[in-house]
Amino acid sequence: MGFDGEIYSYISSQLQTPYAKKLGRFASGLESGDQLASLCLLFIIAGYLWQKPRLVKTLTGGLFALMTGGIVVQMVKYLVGRARPWLELGDLYFIGPHFTPRGYDSFPSGHTTAIFALTAFFCRYYPSWSIPLYSLGFLLSISGRMLTGQHFFSDVIGGAILGAGVGTFLASRFRGYIEPAQPLPSAAAVATPSPRERPQSRETDLSTGDKATMLREMLVVVAFSAATLFIGLGNPSLESSSRLSLFFGLLTSLTTYFLARELCGKGAGVYAALILSSSFLFVNVCGALLPDAAFLFFSALAFLAYIYSAKRHPRSNLLLVMSYASLGLGLLAKGPMALFPAVVFLLYEYLSEKPPLALFILRNGLRHALLLVFTFLVFALWLGDGLLAPQEAAAPFYLDKLVTRALPIITRHPGRVIYYLPALLLALFPWTFFLIAYFVEEGKRCLSETIIAPDFLLLLLWASVVFALFPFSAAKFPHYMVLALPPLSCLLGRFIKIKLAEPTGALRFSLLATLVFTFSLSVAAAILYLLRPQYESLKFSVPFAILTCFLLAAWLLKNRYHRSVAFAAICLGALGFYVSAPLVALP
Repeated sequence: MGFDGEIYSYISSQLQTPYAKKLGRFASGLESGDQLASLCLLFIIAGYLWQKPRLVKTLTGGLFALMTGGIVVQMVKYLVGRARPWLELGDLYFIGPHFTPRGYDSFPSGHTTAIFALTAFFCRYYPSWSIPLYSLGFLLSISGRMLTGQHFFSDVIGGAILGAGVGTFLASRFRGYIEPAQPLPSAAAVATPSPRERPQSRETDLSTGDKATMLREMLVVVAFSAATLFIGLGNPSLESSSRLSLFFGLLTSLTTYFLARELCGKGAGVYAALILSSSFLFVNVCGALLPDAAFLFFSALAFLAYIYSAKRHPRSNLLLVMSYASLGLGLLAKGPMALFPAVVFLLYEYLSEKPPLALFILRNGLRHALLLVFTFLVFALWLGDGLLAPQEAAAPFYLDKLVTRALPIITRHPGRVIYYLPALLLALFPWTFFLIAYFVEEGKRCLSETIIAPDFLLLLLWASVVFALFPFSAAKFPHYMVLALPPLSCLLGRFIKIKLAEPTGALRFSLLATLVFTFSLSVAAAILYLLRPQYESLKFSVPFAILTCFLLAAWLLKNRYHRSVAFAAICLGALGFYVSAPLVALP
């Protein structure tokens, strides 16, 4: 027995206590590649909202280090072919290059490679963190890989050397990206009005023309939202609770209209509301889950009341109380998780002004804490079985299997934020690629160190808190990502409004990518029907084919004078998708 075998034998006989096993499993989970990627993603979001471009760029490079380290370590594993300790074949048993046998991939440790690749990359640009981060990585690797019996000591050492080498090499290659030779414009050079200096976007006195325009836009929002949401009312299996959830969805669309109009400009309101009411997850949640639809509406209403109060409205205190009252109604609908907007309010007020922490706690924190406690005490009296029926009626929708089977597979690792990113992207279909284009442009803007406008900061905080907080909630359901759709719809509404006025490559890319995606799904369903007729996949391609036709029309209209017609074509295509979906599902 070699040195590795002696260490493993000692650990197996002396350290296999229940507490040691729990510690090993906990450490193993922390240093896994997907968990590290989730932490990187959370810190990237925090760095962006905190206006720390160097941190954002460093952790973005850290994601590349994680990915590269994962590829390299898998290649080495299957080239070396070392037997794992639990196979009990000894510490010097190798089978060489292979691809199939399970358990012959011990050297080097993949978890250790991941954490050291990220640590080496990060510490290159933040050297003061080297000692604590390297020490933490070594302790996690020893406890997580050896206490669980997954690796020998030399596997951990080999993974540490390999990961540190990959991270250091990539850090040298990213130097020009993270530390450019020419200094970028400072945040002070890009003057953005402070919350007190910027003009108020809310019009206290609406002209007759403004009122008429608002009325027309509200009618458009109501008509389109009703068309997309109330498709299933003719089905006798749809219960009254589902009808109520659809009504909450309609109210949420109207609330989103006012949110976007207030924060993103008058013209963005109708775009945002139509984007929300045609989004895949929004339509399904509002058609099937009454508590979630009510939760979504009361949360959006709380944000709207808070926004009006933050604009120094004459009755701002009353509006703030109304905001917390709406949170209380959400508490009755879904439980304590409905109080998450209070976290967003506090973060927004701190990041928009960045006062001394002690002053902020006394001036802002105490006020919100008192309102939060009062809200909880008042509405906790009514909790009991909840304001809404505990049974959740299922709306007939032919893509139910995709929602109930595919998304849980994507998010099979609860608590790891990285697995909720695909769920969030699918949630906004058919606007997924528009969202990607928006964040690509926003990322470029972040690199120039410009300041986030306070109104957009609130929307980004809203979406970020949902994305960061709810994967760790008790339920861990991906459909909670629907709470991030109203703020993202507002940001997309403004983005599309600007791009329609001044078309760029971002708009063309988004539209073309969506067209290719839906067309590919239609063709794939047709091919599957030819190969496996018993699946009857041809009829399921009809909604995607309808959407593809409207997207093609939008592509042809994108360069015309009335570009808003192209946006209307996409919305009509989404409407055709939701109308045809339950029809083709009928036997």
